[in-house]
Amino acid sequence: MVSDSARGGPRITAVLGPTNTGKTHYALDRMLGYRTGIIGLPLRLLAREVYDKLVSLRGPNVVALVTGEERIVPERAQYWVATVEAMPLGLGADFVAIDEIQLCADPERGHVFTDRLLHMRGTQETLFMGSDTMRGAIAALVPEVQFLYRERFSELIHAGSKKLSRMPGRSAIVGFSVDNLYAIAELMRRQKGGVAVVMGALSPRTRNAQVEMYQNGEVDYLIATDAIGMGLNLDIDHVAFSALSKFDGHRMRQLAPNELAQIAGRAGRYMKHGSFGVTGEAAPLPDEVAEAITSHSFTPVRKLCWRNADLAFGSVPALIRSLEMPTTNDRLTRARDADDLVALKMLSEDAEVVARASDGRSVGLLWDICRLPDFRGISHAEHAALITGLFRDIHEYGRVREDWFARQVKRIDRPEGEIDTLSKRLAYIRTWTYVAQRRDWLDDVAHWRDETRAVEDRLSDALHSALTKRFVDRRTSVLLRRLKQKESLVADVNDKGEVTVEGQFVGRLDGFQFRQDNAQSPEEAKTLRAASLKALAPEFHLRADRFYNAPDTELDFTEQGGLMWGELAVGKLVKGDEVLKPRVQAFVDEEAGTDVADKVARRLQHFIDRKVQALFEPLTAIEKDETLTGLARGFGFRMIEALGIIPRDQVAQEVKELDQDARAALRKHGVRFGQFTIFMPLLLKPAPTRLRLVLDSLFKGLSEFPESPPPGLVTIPVVEGVDHSAYMLAGYRPAGLRAIRIDMLERLADQLRAEDSRGGFEAKADMLSITGMTLEQFADLMQGLGYKADKGERVKVKAPVAEAEVKADGGTPDEVPGQTPAETPVQSPTETPTQPPAEVPVEQPGEAPSEPPAEVPDNPADSAAAVQADGEDAPEMEMFYTFTWGGFGRARGGKPRGDRAQGDRPRGKQGGRPSGKPGGKPGGKQGRGGPRKGPRDNKPKSYQSGPKKEKAIDPDNPFAALLALKEKN
Repeated sequence: MVSDSARGGPRITAVLGPTNTGKTHYALDRMLGYRTGIIGLPLRLLAREVYDKLVSLRGPNVVALVTGEERIVPERAQYWVATVEAMPLGLGADFVAIDEIQLCADPERGHVFTDRLLHMRGTQETLFMGSDTMRGAIAALVPEVQFLYRERFSELIHAGSKKLSRMPGRSAIVGFSVDNLYAIAELMRRQKGGVAVVMGALSPRTRNAQVEMYQNGEVDYLIATDAIGMGLNLDIDHVAFSALSKFDGHRMRQLAPNELAQIAGRAGRYMKHGSFGVTGEAAPLPDEVAEAITSHSFTPVRKLCWRNADLAFGSVPALIRSLEMPTTNDRLTRARDADDLVALKMLSEDAEVVARASDGRSVGLLWDICRLPDFRGISHAEHAALITGLFRDIHEYGRVREDWFARQVKRIDRPEGEIDTLSKRLAYIRTWTYVAQRRDWLDDVAHWRDETRAVEDRLSDALHSALTKRFVDRRTSVLLRRLKQKESLVADVNDKGEVTVEGQFVGRLDGFQFRQDNAQSPEEAKTLRAASLKALAPEFHLRADRFYNAPDTELDFTEQGGLMWGELAVGKLVKGDEVLKPRVQAFVDEEAGTDVADKVARRLQHFIDRKVQALFEPLTAIEKDETLTGLARGFGFRMIEALGIIPRDQVAQEVKELDQDARAALRKHGVRFGQFTIFMPLLLKPAPTRLRLVLDSLFKGLSEFPESPPPGLVTIPVVEGVDHSAYMLAGYRPAGLRAIRIDMLERLADQLRAEDSRGGFEAKADMLSITGMTLEQFADLMQGLGYKADKGERVKVKAPVAEAEVKADGGTPDEVPGQTPAETPVQSPTETPTQPPAEVPVEQPGEAPSEPPAEVPDNPADSAAAVQADGEDAPEMEMFYTFTWGGFGRARGGKPRGDRAQGDRPRGKQGGRPSGKPGGKPGGKQGRGGPRKGPRDNKPKSYQSGPKKEKAIDPDNPFAALLALKEKN
């Protein structure tokens, strides 16, 4: 026999395969390739989804939607989307498609799908989509069909059984009874923070609102019936069955493997793999069932449900007989009585109905009304009574009475109540929405279509709000499992973290740890703690989510290594493999679960990693700099290990071995080679200093961490018993009774290099200003640095007015012509020369006579006594210190080595303190050129005017700019 397609007739194709193969998408593409087309879908929800998709592609003017409760038909409709039962017949569309064709075997609705399989065709192409189990039946009933098999895009994996508390994110939990679904939703809300609910009984508006919550990540879990198995496209990674049997309208029965596969196949969309399993009280899947689902191997469908479509409308009994007519085809079996036939049989026993249905037209009207779906699901008798009333009105008045219909709609239009109440009202309004679609049943169809749709929308919104409130946002009333007592215990957590059970305070939630009130009796405390921890499950998850999304500005670490979220302690730092890579330990109760603990720990680790990276960026830059090689790279890693601060005496030999190129490379990273310390100035700021002390203490395993000093202090007291390394990590060097900040110490060292450390010098105002010390404190500091401080007392000399005027003219009384300011010791009016004989000028031959200088006594006290002998008032005395280098062995706050004692001054350039062995004497201005030979000459010296050759400034000297400025001044 030659098929129609072989002769060039309409093409009939069966596209078969498992879920997630793109069959529906393929059908839509084919339909849009024709001028007209119609596609039949198994659910109103799916029909609405496909309609919305086509409208987005082709616009609302050419796409129609026809379901039992909705009818959107534009004047120029080209493409029709409908439920299989509502597919308009006789359109003559170019293309026809029927989805989920395996429903031909469904006891309730199968006869409708079988009728479409046998009789509905497109003028150019017909497409059937569904499971491969239908191959044999379709081939037998539609010989001219061509088959196209499509493979699944992703893999489906059996994951076994999982507890609800361990359910992974993006999971759908499937059940088959409303009570069971609500119980699971409550439990998931407490454990996971919220769920979305999808059931076939929901209106499209409610279903879309619930799905949107899931799709946009507002909730991570979906509670659903087997409605999701009918082509609803959701981002599901795992499907868990909470039950493996359901009530099919007549009895409880186990789901067949192919039915389980249809639902499990929703996991894993497109190229993403999915998994399935069981949860709750569901028994584990047998191995052979799991294998069949993963391999898509199922028993072929042998027989399809069928009902005679060639009906006799002569009388009600004749109509019933035609509907009950058996089939002679071995591939077909007569379907059991559907709701419409059950209603017809009940009405056939009503004498008034039978009397009214006396001709073919009235029998046809009765059958048409009997096909009204039983949306309410109350009972067959109730449904039959509703049909009787509609038939009586239409038969008698030609229309449903508008006043009666208005009262029915108004009675339902109440968007208040609980979930069950709103769900019943939605089922009722679906009945009147169906009636409002029939132009031959109701006047002013357009008005009532809009009115019933508006009522459905209001009820849908109210139901969505009720579902969300109960399963997502309800915080003050939760249902607990029964504990030892029969009554349920309700716990609450307020915004202060106080936990109450049945209105009684039981403890406090600090961060992620529950602190129970010790005042409770042991037995009562045990019961209340169990109830509290059950109620705290969602709070733990909600807090974990808020904490994970909190900005770093809300987190901080303490100086003892604690980790804080605002005022809440949420963890602590622990030693890591490297000093710059600490680990975290989260403070989370075991009852909160590993999910919460892991999320808190991850967030804390992210915080401290970013904090270390930001504050110690100069050190990480050294580590990543591949241009650093050899000794420079090795020294860079020493800086990393020391967290950016190293006392110079600890690396004296390594510093000596660094050439100028190596030092220059390190200086580019901010390393400063100071006289006393090698450090990075950027890391002396308060934030890096605070973290440096914590990281070092962690790595050393200290039980108590030293605290960082307040920011802005130049010197701090040296506390007895505190290790000097702690001061160095804080950016300070102990010297005497106080410790000085290392960068200020280097500034002081720059000034000390200009002094006569061998002959002696006094403290300048700038030195005291840098340190912020009194003279006595400064003397103690200098002794801590290795200087001798000789204390003396003298008459305080006041600067005369004439001398001040001379200075205003550009000179000083003590200035000798020909001597540059660099050669003339700068002394304040209160200072006297350290070596008086050397500082007193004498007349030279050939010069004009000058007034002989007054004799300066060896002891300032003799001068004071002489003044008192003349009868004058006692002079004002002042204390002073003369500082001379005493050797590094005298230093009390550290022992800097003698190598490169001038800090960043390049080796070979002689400065105020030449390099030499530890303990050697540094030179001053008089020490340039080597140590003094022979006895000291204390005779008065003469000064000669004339230019003096200045030593050129080394351009590589880091103090070149400072020296040039000094020359300019």
